[in-house]
Amino acid sequence: MPTSNYPTSLDDTSTQVTPTSSTDLDAGGFEHDLVHGAASTALIALQTKLGISASPAASATAGHFLKHTGTGTTDWAAVPEGVSILQVQVFS
Repeated sequence: MPTSNYPTSLDDTSTQVTPTSSTDLDAGGFEHDLVHGAASTALIALQTKLGISASPAASATAGHFLKHTGTGTTDWAAVPEGVSILQVQVFS
């Protein structure tokens, strides 16, 4: 049955099923509405986790990380001088 476990755990091919062009829209485990519902749930969870910003990842400079900047917002930030990227906790 299609569902989304994110953000509690990662989804896999059993929770985010991928129907093929020949899969019947009502086939067991591939019910059309449930597949879309699972995908929508995962997308909303990703958006909630990552937050909003007008800066796409492509605009980030090498060595930058995604930083929480306020209620529901994120931005790309440089690692502070003297700090290793491994020492930066982006999300808790």
